Amino acid sequence: MKGRSTYDIDSRRVLDTLYNSKIVDLACTYGWGDLDKTIGQACVGDIDGYVSAYNASVKLGNRNIQTLLKTLAKN
Repeated sequence: MKGRSTYDIDSRRVLDTLYNSKIVDLACTYGWGDLDKTIGQACVGDIDGYVSAYNASVKLGNRNIQTLLKTLAKN
């Protein structure tokens, strides 16, 4: 992208920052707690009480993670 889409140094720095700081949220990747849906709904304005919806998703996601860790510990 840097060679084809950017022509100035600032745009190249922005791309470097984006690609060097990317992270993967496993809760969203695996759908734990439906956190991906909650965040998506918040982005389009479908949630009035985002904080409470997020907190509920996090609690459910944490339970999903604990279940996975217990399963892995048994094996």
